[in-house]
Amino acid sequence: MRSKEAVTRVLTTAIRRGPHIAVPGGEKTAAGLASLVAAVAYMGIAALHGAIGVPRNDDWTYLRSAYRLASDGIFTPGTSTAMLVGQTVLAWPVGVCCTSR
Repeated sequence: MRSKEAVTRVLTTAIRRGPHIAVPGGEKTAAGLASLVAAVAYMGIAALHGAIGVPRNDDWTYLRSAYRLASDGIFTPGTSTAMLVGQTVLAWPVGVCCTSR
């Protein structure tokens, strides 16, 4: 009976601590910096070629709703879908930054 209690105690302690994966701090910093540089490079290339703010395929309905929400504070979906609400709310900060008033 004691061995069962000991095993239970060891497993409980392991579960509480969770998996431990040691990643050196420098590696985390390098990965974060590389991700940031890549994101800035992609946005820079898109801005350079005028691709930011250009609706593609069915993006026009999402873009129009997000810009209208950002500029007027009114949410008016043209062709309403369930995902449009969540995507417009998530895109609202981008619309605030990119909409000229």
